[in-house]
Amino acid sequence: MLEQAVTLDPQDASAWYYRGTALDAAGNPDEALRCFQQAATLKPDFAPLQTSLGLLLQRRSDPDGAVKAFSKVVQLTPSDPEAHNNLALAMLQRGEADAAIKEFREAYPASP
Repeated sequence: MLEQAVTLDPQDASAWYYRGTALDAAGNPDEALRCFQQAATLKPDFAPLQTSLGLLLQRRSDPDGAVKAFSKVVQLTPSDPEAHNNLALAMLQRGEADAAIKEFREAYPASP
């Protein structure tokens, strides 16, 4: 059904996103990545898509791609602690401990 949706309307970013999500859950990360990238081309400011893309790239040992996607999520949802946490973890994967600490602090500010 999701295959039909992207065939009928290849400009529907949501259809590409949901197809990618289904493919990722079914254990097809290569095709999921292609779908997420197509969706991101059509609708780059969709935070859930960028989060899914970042998580998939992180699992594929692509910290540069994950940092790019998670940075977009932080830009779109700056008050979301999960966005900062994901970015921090990708930065650690890239060996950027100082930058990661800054993001962790954004995610989990100290109590007064």
